[in-house]
Amino acid sequence: MRTTRRAMPTIPFNRRALPPARHFRRNRGSCAARRGAAACCAALLGVAGTARGQTELPPGLSRANPAPHSIDALQRSEAIAKRYGEVLLRELKPPGGQLPEPIAAALKLAVDDNVRYEQGTRESRQDIIGEIAALENSDELKTPAGRNRLRFLYGQLEQIVLNAPTEPEQTFARLKNEISESDHARIRAALAKARLPLLELPAPADLKDLMPGTATSRTLLAAARYASEKNAGLLTSAENVPVSIDPAEVVQIAIPRYYAPAAPLERWEAAYNTLVKRYRFGEPQLATARAIFDDVRRRAVESKEARKDDYALVASFKNADLRAALLREINRPLDELFEELKQRLAQVATPQQLAEAQKAQPQ
Repeated sequence: MRTTRRAMPTIPFNRRALPPARHFRRNRGSCAARRGAAACCAALLGVAGTARGQTELPPGLSRANPAPHSIDALQRSEAIAKRYGEVLLRELKPPGGQLPEPIAAALKLAVDDNVRYEQGTRESRQDIIGEIAALENSDELKTPAGRNRLRFLYGQLEQIVLNAPTEPEQTFARLKNEISESDHARIRAALAKARLPLLELPAPADLKDLMPGTATSRTLLAAARYASEKNAGLLTSAENVPVSIDPAEVVQIAIPRYYAPAAPLERWEAAYNTLVKRYRFGEPQLATARAIFDDVRRRAVESKEARKDDYALVASFKNADLRAALLREINRPLDELFEELKQRLAQVATPQQLAEAQKAQPQ
């Protein structure tokens, strides 16, 4: 559920935000960057057969034999469509052992659209990647605005990747009218597994190799983002009091926000105790705060338990940097929950308590 942060003290923390539009108009907002942003917005609105309202993307990992790194967009797209076809045959069990013609035609169209989508987003991807490279080599990355800009640029790239026609949500949107409604949930989940969201890369990640709608696209993006965040010093712990409940420097938009890494789950109790001591809560406030903590931690435990196979898969990867990058990726639900915990505790505090807590925390 997406709500604003000021609606009620107990609502989930809003998960979408980015630097304001004025950042596009500063020196780094070159014509090329603005073209990239415009092309990205086109992707968000449904370029190449995407569907509106598709925001729920299945979490988790799947074991995979990725397509060879050297083949082109057509072959990579065909490889994913072939895997979808195999899964649909297994799940739907059509008479004669062949997919119905409308489904086969929809998969073929997804391949064609994905090739066009890869070509159509190439210039905007190059613009965004170029701006990331320039930002990483500038002093601006030492500022909050620069770090927010880096997160926003990676959010743009993620939207391009997730809106590719051969991504599972987009493929399911094409097929659902040809599938019995009672089978929708099962087929949607099967396509998500077939898509192989995260897998071991055959070589170090390079954003220039990013090709939307292919087996390696999400993993490559996750690895590159992790390296950028690490170099920018953005992987420090999130155990601090929020600067404000609704920061003035962010606005609402359909770009995922990346939160600071949450404390390990086993340290959440200690982090909670640190926060409530900084706020100097009274007894009624402590009771409310404890109820909030128990709610959020329970959901965090459930989230991690639901992904235990994913954690085991990532742990099996040989490259240490890739393991760290993908662990960061599958921990994103925990990062968001920890941010929700902090924001809801901040809403319990009085303005004076919040101001004093911000002064008292380590800088």
